[in-house]
Order: sequence, then structure tokens, then C-alpha cells
Amino acid sequence: MECSFAASRVFVHRWPHDTPEWPASFRETVDGRINTRSGTRRVVLTERGGVSIAGHEFDSLKNVGISVPFFKDECRMMFEARCCGDMYAHAHVYASENHLEVFNRMAEWKAAHGL
Repeated sequence: MECSFAASRVFVHRWPHDTPEWPASFRETVDGRINTRSGTRRVVLTERGGVSIAGHEFDSLKNVGISVPFFKDECRMMFEARCCGDMYAHAHVYASENHLEVFNRMAEWKAAHGL
């Protein structure tokens, strides 16, 4: 099962802190192409259990959480993952458009992959 949606906000940062530091060029790529407070980023929850954000692949997911916060018209997904080989990240993905439909698809995807 694959699902895609437009994320209204995305924030990805290095995590856990005892993993290798990200090279400056990768930090700049993450800040410029993935992290956003305005505009949207395309997110794909892949059939193999990974996540693609703006074309950047995240795999080996763990600690995946999804929620619909009280009093907000959005859903959230948070996870830890490996990206670009040996770099590790924690991602926060927010969807506002059709947030309940997106939440349901996220929940189905998460259950299908045992995350």
C-alpha cells in the first residue's frame, strides 16, 4: 500500500544526538528542500515501508506516531529513520488539506507495515 499527500509543514533534524553529524551540504539540502513552514512538500508513504519527502528517501523507520491534535485541522506524523546511507533523522510531517482522510491513510499504511 502506497499513499501520498501534500504536507503543509515539514521539519527534519538529526536524531539521535549520538549519531554522526550531518555534513554542512546535507544540512543545507534538508533546510532548503525538505524543511518548510510555508508552501507544501510531497510526501509518499511507500509500499516497502519507507517515506519519501520531496524526493528524499527515509528508511528503517521506528517510533512512528500519528495523531490528530485537539482543536487543530491537521494531522501529524513523526518518525525516526535513516536517510542517505548512514545519516539518521527525526521527522515531523503535518498535513492540513483533507487531514482526516490523510490520517486514515497514514493509519492504514502504518498498520500494514507493522510500524
